[in-house]
Amino acid sequence: MKTYTLKNEFHEITILEYGATVHTWYSFKEKINIVISNKNLEDYLIPENGYFGATVGRFANRIRDGKFTLNNKEYQLAKNFSGGQHGHGGYEGFNKKKFELVSFKDNELVLSYFSKDMEEGYPGNLDFKVTYKLDGTKLIVKYHATTDKDTIINIVNHAHFNLSNEPNILNHSLYLPAKYVLETDKDLVLTGNLKEVKNTPFDFNTFTLLKDVLFKDEVRLYANGLDHSFLFDKEHVSHLKYKNKNLKITSTYPGTQAYSMNNPINQPLLDRVFEYHAGIAFEHQYEPNAINIPNFSDVILRKGDEYNEEVIYDVFED
Repeated sequence: MKTYTLKNEFHEITILEYGATVHTWYSFKEKINIVISNKNLEDYLIPENGYFGATVGRFANRIRDGKFTLNNKEYQLAKNFSGGQHGHGGYEGFNKKKFELVSFKDNELVLSYFSKDMEEGYPGNLDFKVTYKLDGTKLIVKYHATTDKDTIINIVNHAHFNLSNEPNILNHSLYLPAKYVLETDKDLVLTGNLKEVKNTPFDFNTFTLLKDVLFKDEVRLYANGLDHSFLFDKEHVSHLKYKNKNLKITSTYPGTQAYSMNNPINQPLLDRVFEYHAGIAFEHQYEPNAINIPNFSDVILRKGDEYNEEVIYDVFED
């Protein structure tokens, strides 16, 4: 499996050709790996082993019953998530695909993937590119796609972060300026209802210790921790903090899914022993299941249009 390493004075990031996956990310003075990584590269190819650091597509998160209607035609996708739901692009989404090298230099990598018409049930031949670029303390990630037929698209990176050498993120604090958390059913599929975060455990409008949130009954109702979508208010920011260490994520997307590693894993980790809440993912994205909910964002990529989104990860010390 080919790997590519981006390096500057602040970061050393290794990316895999499969899934355009962020495998390791060494930062801070101690040069600690701030993402949860599989120990063995081949484990990234096994669907049951999750999505650590992967580029997820063609449509991230859950789509109810794996169905959507586009241009008066109903499409049936794989029901690969619990409860008969479609999740993260199907049985073999982008995270399991081999990406081709477009260009590579010390601080920038561009990879591409051509997703054929009706791959995993999605219409249209999709040309997709992801760019990783280091700029000082920041990693800038750009997504670009075009299609020859109307389709739906929602791309995220699924890195799970832990800014410490501690075995979990309970002593991390989170600032996430959202007005709403999006209601789900028991299968974690969005219903379309918006719930104000004020006076709930989902209010991260000031920095909040995660150990004070993750064990609340309301948070653990369906997910055993955070596995919730938030709609940003004014700032499109997820800011994780541990002592003087910071991860500040900004993006062009309207929201994010926060996931605190609430499920067991099957494979060994690199330099870590798994325990619940070992890391937390911030999947900046459009609303999950948006194609089936009229009041959510338009997630249709039309023939002749372009999909252009950007996520910026700023990793720094106070």
